[in-house]
Amino acid sequence: MKGTLVLLRPVITERSMTETNNGRYTFAVDPEATKHRIGRKPDWKKAIVTIASGQKIEKYFVEGV
Repeated sequence: MKGTLVLLRPVITERSMTETNNGRYTFAVDPEATKHRIGRKPDWKKAIVTIASGQKIEKYFVEGV
């Protein structure tokens, strides 16, 4: 994978917004962000990031970011 941009954008769905209450944030990531695997590749990938209790990702909720 070239470059350093891995997290592309937040994934905003009803389920992902519910999970933010538990400190779990969902992001779309670069499809090449893991090891190269032979076979069919999805159009996009997601990563679920869990943060410590009491912490919050402020920019996750800002529209147009």
